[in-house]
Amino acid sequence: MADVALNFRLRSSSLTSGDDKRISRHALEYLVDSTQHTIASLGEQFLVDLPILLSVWNANSRWLHTDAEQFCHYCFEADQIPLDKKRGISRNGLSAFLDIPFETVRRRAEKLIERGILISRPDGLVCASMGKAFTTDFRDIEQFNADLVAKLYGRLLADGYERKLPDWVIVHTGAEFPRARPQWVRALTRASVEYLASIFSHMARALGLNFLQTMIVLTILKRNIEHLIATPDHYSDIKVSPDSVRRGIARKDVAQALRIPPETARRHISSLIAQGFLIERKDGLVTPEAVIARLDGLRQSNVRLVAAMLNMLEELERFIRDQSGHRHAC
Repeated sequence: MADVALNFRLRSSSLTSGDDKRISRHALEYLVDSTQHTIASLGEQFLVDLPILLSVWNANSRWLHTDAEQFCHYCFEADQIPLDKKRGISRNGLSAFLDIPFETVRRRAEKLIERGILISRPDGLVCASMGKAFTTDFRDIEQFNADLVAKLYGRLLADGYERKLPDWVIVHTGAEFPRARPQWVRALTRASVEYLASIFSHMARALGLNFLQTMIVLTILKRNIEHLIATPDHYSDIKVSPDSVRRGIARKDVAQALRIPPETARRHISSLIAQGFLIERKDGLVTPEAVIARLDGLRQSNVRLVAAMLNMLEELERFIRDQSGHRHAC
């Protein structure tokens, strides 16, 4: 089975340039909802560490994405990847990926090492116990994320994303999505963390903001346009939706959505307004056109990353189906 390789590729025939705005909107909704839930489950002292945690966790297991047998094994036969199978990431590499100062990475990593969440090895940083950073069972976070990925797939299918419906998601109109099997939850987690870590790196770099500031901007943007995500709109051919169709959000609702203290939200929002990243109208906070245009420049990258995440899962399903007669469980 070792000679069978997964081919994670972008199928451009399924994701056309005409679809990219709606795909990006659906992906934004998934990105914000998944991250908000994860933030709500974090211990308060770890909020600023989430990008580091996701990036290290992803880097440790990213090699699985090109090894069909191992990816299948560590999703369907083994609950955890042993420490000796995880590949470290250097502090310099983490700093470059996240586009944050090396000293910030070094200082935050040391705190996480002291708490037993990360360990430092000659090959770099390795995630030893992700669960220690969270106040709830990490499996519940994975399940919530799996449900969101399933919903994302369902919305893309409804918009004409030409893929067959895989075993791990069944769409029921007007009903909840069924809970995925635990093995598929692990697969969904590994595929989606690759997407989340990469797109956050791109967005933070494009905006020049830190993680919490980026999340505030994205949370407000999602609320501004969520009514356009839910229903077809005649702005689909316009690069940036006009101010008149974006709906504001109150400051208190931003704090509530991100589960951060109101004073923390107020301080960051005031700073973002002063820097031109937000504007405040009578109906609340709105992302200005210039900021949306900067994020719009990442649209194609976002579409490629979404495609890569779904390709990974579809190819895994195909591999499992092709190997169904093999003696291994997968």
